[in-house]
Amino acid sequence: MTQKEKMILKASQQDFIESIAAVYENYGIPRIGGRIFGLSLITGVPLSAEELSILLQASRSSISTNIRSLIVNGWIEKVTFPGDRVDYFRFSPKAWERVLEHRQKGMQPLKEIVERGQEKLTAGSIEYGQLEDMKVWLDIQQHYQEEMLKAWRRYLDDTQRR
Repeated sequence: MTQKEKMILKASQQDFIESIAAVYENYGIPRIGGRIFGLSLITGVPLSAEELSILLQASRSSISTNIRSLIVNGWIEKVTFPGDRVDYFRFSPKAWERVLEHRQKGMQPLKEIVERGQEKLTAGSIEYGQLEDMKVWLDIQQHYQEEMLKAWRRYLDDTQRR
């Protein structure tokens, strides 16, 4: 993709990006974050924050804020090139693995908070039972996140995509 081609999106690309953004917005992710993610999925080259801003017609500050969030969650990664001071961003080749790892790790601190909360409650009370349900739900989530991570890694090994 040439520099000029990077700066213009086809209608079909815009539709895809907006569709992805709308879905992720329903999960509480800002629309612009979903748009950056959608664009990263269909762009084979790393893009600078400035290029993202132009392509998505969004402010640089909004782009920067959402880039940080997407990096923390493992969906995109920063890349640099020798002699170039600009940071570029692309869909992370390990995005799906990182997302699963991030979700799995995120359950444990929440479970510990729930357990600490239970210590202050009377066993058998409604409140204690609600926290117990949450703890069991978190255990189930952790289990299935772990199984999904194993299945994803098997898929990667089978297709040698690592």
